[in-house]
Amino acid sequence: MTVTTWTTLITTADYAPGVICLAHSLILVRSRARLLCYVTTEQLRDFILTTAVTTGHKQSPTNLDIVVIPEYLYDDIFARDISRDHSQFIDAARRFLFRDGKPFIFLDSDMIVTQNIDELLDMANQDDAPEVIAVPNFRNKKKGYGDATG
Repeated sequence: MTVTTWTTLITTADYAPGVICLAHSLILVRSRARLLCYVTTEQLRDFILTTAVTTGHKQSPTNLDIVVIPEYLYDDIFARDISRDHSQFIDAARRFLFRDGKPFIFLDSDMIVTQNIDELLDMANQDDAPEVIAVPNFRNKKKGYGDATG
């Protein structure tokens, strides 16, 4: 299976403007991939769409697909708080993305892409691509998570 979308996930309305900016930044750098945004409720999905319009856009970004996580998945995955476990490099919210074993490239919803990064799609689609490629979260790295030197 090939990676054809960028993936992000938000669980609170605070990140709605960020998702819109991320989607627009991908349009501006002419990324060939769409942005798939997972949310935890229908209300959050609607809030993102409303925020896009109220921030001066006529519609939500054309490359943005918003998918509501089924409630049973939310209850099973998000109810467990492992965010304080320093041995884990990914929080419970993002773990849900690994559930199917399908390839994906995760972008934080509060980032802006300033140049085309589509070569990451090509790298992830190679037959000999590693199973997981990750860049550490800067805040976690700064706190010493996953870094023996602290």
